[in-house]
Amino acid sequence: MRDVIRRALNDPTRSLDLRLVARQLGVGYRSLMHWIGTDPDRRFPAELLVPLCKLIGDFCPLDFLEYQAGRLAFEIPDAASSLGEDVREAHRLMKGASEAVGSLLATVEDGVIDVREAQATISELDAVMRECARVRSSLEQRISPQPLRATSGTRGSTRLQPINRREAP
Repeated sequence: MRDVIRRALNDPTRSLDLRLVARQLGVGYRSLMHWIGTDPDRRFPAELLVPLCKLIGDFCPLDFLEYQAGRLAFEIPDAASSLGEDVREAHRLMKGASEAVGSLLATVEDGVIDVREAQATISELDAVMRECARVRSSLEQRISPQPLRATSGTRGSTRLQPINRREAP
């Protein structure tokens, strides 16, 4: 984790002033250097990870943690002006992703996976997941002032219940 944070902070394309980064995080420069140093006993504070990623515009440290946890993370796009637009866009993307997955299936059945085709399918699936997250977020905003969690309903249906902010989702 330390290496991922260090790479993000030392990316030459950003030319970050680490003293300014520390000040904007509300910590001292020496503390920041202490946390990203080479001593394995020093840890970057978890509560500063999200503010750091937002500040430097690089979510690789969070992506790394999600990957380690066996999860996938991505930014949820802002909701469109109407729920109908969101649903239409999700539907359009799902149709495209379905075609890409069908094409990939034919490749897999041949026993040889074309890397370009696999990468294109992954990109399409990522777009569908982001759009579905946008639709979900849009629905949540319209029906409840707080985020919702899907729970099992009757006869295999799904119900949405408000998430208690004190609970882990």
